[in-house]
Amino acid sequence: MTKTFPLEELRLLLEKAQAADADLKQFGAKNHKYQWNPLASLTDIEEFERESGITLPEGYRDFLLQAGDGGAGPFYGLFSLKQVRGWLGWPLEPEKPPVLRPGMSEAESCGEENWKRGCIPIESEGDTFFTCLMVTGTDRGRVVYIDYEGSWVFFPREPDFLSWYTRWLRDTANGYKCIGWFATDLDGDEAELRRHYQCAETEEERWLALTSMQKFPALSPESAELIRTAMADRLMMPDARDILGLLHQIGIDEWFLERRWDAGLYPQVVREVSYLAFRMELPSAPIIERWWSRVYQQLFQLPQEVWLSALDILARSGKVRLPEVSGLLELAEGYVRDELPRYFRVFPDAEEQIDLWLKLLQEPVTSETMNSTLIVLPILRDERLLHALQALVEEYPSKAAVAVLTEMEHEFLNPKWPGIPRPYWLQLDFWQKADLGIDRDPPPDGIALHPFIALGVEEIFHHVPSTAHDWSRDLERIKTLKLVPTEKNIREWNVSILKSDLRKSKENGSRKVIMESPCKEFPPDPYYFDLHDWSAIRRMPNLTALIIEQICVDDFSFLASCKNVQKLSLRNTNFTDCRLLLGLPKLKSVDLRVCHLTHTEVLEDLQGVSVDL
Repeated sequence: MTKTFPLEELRLLLEKAQAADADLKQFGAKNHKYQWNPLASLTDIEEFERESGITLPEGYRDFLLQAGDGGAGPFYGLFSLKQVRGWLGWPLEPEKPPVLRPGMSEAESCGEENWKRGCIPIESEGDTFFTCLMVTGTDRGRVVYIDYEGSWVFFPREPDFLSWYTRWLRDTANGYKCIGWFATDLDGDEAELRRHYQCAETEEERWLALTSMQKFPALSPESAELIRTAMADRLMMPDARDILGLLHQIGIDEWFLERRWDAGLYPQVVREVSYLAFRMELPSAPIIERWWSRVYQQLFQLPQEVWLSALDILARSGKVRLPEVSGLLELAEGYVRDELPRYFRVFPDAEEQIDLWLKLLQEPVTSETMNSTLIVLPILRDERLLHALQALVEEYPSKAAVAVLTEMEHEFLNPKWPGIPRPYWLQLDFWQKADLGIDRDPPPDGIALHPFIALGVEEIFHHVPSTAHDWSRDLERIKTLKLVPTEKNIREWNVSILKSDLRKSKENGSRKVIMESPCKEFPPDPYYFDLHDWSAIRRMPNLTALIIEQICVDDFSFLASCKNVQKLSLRNTNFTDCRLLLGLPKLKSVDLRVCHLTHTEVLEDLQGVSVDL
């Protein structure tokens, strides 16, 4: 243990960092909350070193012993030694030189199977990216960033762990902005970065000094002037997206883009305008308003790799209709063609362009273009789209195509009606369907059970029948069946979800809800679960009260068998045809409120029946 370890300096910086980021807005701060873990024990460290055959670099070792066994740090925070063990999935091979070295951009091409040897993982950066610490070789003690698959390798310039960690504390305490991966930019304050720019011998170093200034919350007049002068000399640069945030900060982004456009750099500016409008936390409307017309005028002269950025701008302008740009489909190739449907869908009039979507549904069924089309296809009550999807599913019944067809069929079954909340569309998640055997072939002469009816049976008898005999007996015993969504039969049902659904109902959304499972296994043969079949109600000869409310029912033909029903509520369902009520001879009252009804003239023929509309 080193006596010169700067514990008090680190603790003071940690307190300042925590105060500067009190709202935990820095990336990963909500995970570590600027707290160190309890100290590691010397015994655990020595055991780790003995097992791995290495000695931990001094600064990192002292940190574990004197500051904390992981905790506060860049990204999601430092691993504990136990976590290091868990993530260390490769041999360190201290007898061999490490593969990783400063200057390499990726490890995939090195040809070494164990390219991570010589380093240990000390924190996660998210996804497949990790911060590691070199523990062998000439770079022992240095931090290195890697992608787990080897597609990215980066060594921060700090010479050791403590320098790297202290810089993170200092930057956070100073309120510097996170502009990407920590420590991929240059260390230093404004004056130091200006000196670095002026003294740099290469364009790469000068550019790095400029882009590193993006971390400062505000810039001095001296720095702003340096940036203006520097960018005036770089008007013809191939790509300025990395610097746009800084240019916006000092108010010269539009000046810079205007001059690049005047110089004929149309593809570059289109990408940069798109970046400024959609990738930065800026009001996009003013940016789009300034540029959409020029982008539209150049659209068909732009190279294909820029079309998607251009379409994003045009779609969100609200000034361009989809037919004016859909001709790109005839010219596009490769990846751009595959992505066009996604960008077409953003146009405000996309749902009106049925002919275009029908054309896209004629794409090769296994192509990425078709895949993109199915993901964004407007779900509308349109006969032509329905027939096209049915033909597609018949030719190629992929899961994606079947799912979209199901959505489309629902539009016909449960249409949107202005001013009427859309009945809930009852669903099960993937695991529920597997448990209940929803997708298996039904037994011969099977008897279908809708899971929601099973939940209604469970509510009546406080159990789900366990044998076929019990099912048949209990269905015959039912006198009152209530099928209404509540917190007992709909997962995560609460006030906030209800309010959300009521809001969505005004927008006529689909209002999908996930049912609770009535049981954890298949029902006994010949019964089987079916998400679309409500005919089990026919097997309730003693039913006198049937209450179905706020849900979408696939088929109301079972009503013809409800000869003893006296009280019927179909409030806020997709029931429409009032003629079905004429087959209920004992009906005394019916609630049809919040329904879109047809053939209402027959209601006058229901003698002695109380009708709520």
